[in-house]
Amino acid sequence: MMDSPLEGQDFPGSLPELRAWFRSDADCVDYLDWLRWPDGFVCPWCADVGDWGVVPGMHRCAGCRRRVSVVAGTVFHRTHTPLTVWFEAAWLMMASKQGVSALTLQRVPEIGSYQTAWTMTHKLRSVMSQSGRDSLSGRVEMDETFIGGSSPGTFGRGAAGKTLVAGTIERRGEGFGRARLQIIADASSASRSDFIRAHVSPGRHSSRMGGPPNPRAAAAIEVHNVKASSQPAHPSLPGVHLLFSLTKRVLEGTYQGSVLPERLRG
Repeated sequence: MMDSPLEGQDFPGSLPELRAWFRSDADCVDYLDWLRWPDGFVCPWCADVGDWGVVPGMHRCAGCRRRVSVVAGTVFHRTHTPLTVWFEAAWLMMASKQGVSALTLQRVPEIGSYQTAWTMTHKLRSVMSQSGRDSLSGRVEMDETFIGGSSPGTFGRGAAGKTLVAGTIERRGEGFGRARLQIIADASSASRSDFIRAHVSPGRHSSRMGGPPNPRAAAAIEVHNVKASSQPAHPSLPGVHLLFSLTKRVLEGTYQGSVLPERLRG
């Protein structure tokens, strides 16, 4: 698969372009076939490249004779919903900065019930979250934020009913790269260091706010103590605070801000 897919060439750049590319399920199957085997069919069972398939989206290995569907092992496997609807649902979920709820998705043509829309959003979100991902590299930013609705009582780090979440994001020139979010127990140096060790490659640089880093951290730390500087956090750490802002916007748009701490762990 390509390392840096190009908008308009490898994937559509707008909703009208999406609809123009994928007018039928056959268009969707052809695209999935290309995504899965960009250099031609390779049997996932025996690695043979011979293909006796004559039906679009269905291959028959010339080596082991197994039938291999292009949608097997994907969220589209055995679906009764048209692939064109799946593609549009996936586009809406990825393109919206506010997030998309199942109720909103139900309004997409040909999604008849809320249960179908909910199942689709659940399956799509399940493949957005990947395990075993490579650690972030290069120069990264790290900070913490609280996620949760407004509640009475103490403000800031003593606020009740909120979840403390650490975030980190790669800096790539003037832009940003991959990001990670994780619930942490507290804002101690030990918790921060554990988070850095879990998500940042050893020997790389991490910029963050707060007190002195814990010596167990795997990355070299450059500290931005915003409280001491009396400056807002986002000018010093624009990437990670943009990440926090977009995350909260998605939670607000998808769940109307009502999300339980245990759901954040998914």
